[in-house]
Amino acid sequence: MTNLAFVEFCFYVLISARKWKNQVGSGISNIVSKLMSEMKTKIIEGQSITNTNKIVGEHS
Repeated sequence: MTNLAFVEFCFYVLISARKWKNQVGSGISNIVSKLMSEMKTKIIEGQSITNTNKIVGEHS
């Protein structure tokens, strides 16, 4: 998964968590918000989000 695809996925999760907030409580929203902050920092600093350098779909 590319960094951009991962970020888009995180935004989808964040939006979904906000929609579920009234049903589930603010716990999920808080966790996702913290994760998004960490991902944003890593992306700005140019760090890899995943533990692998392998490109999605690449064969070893």
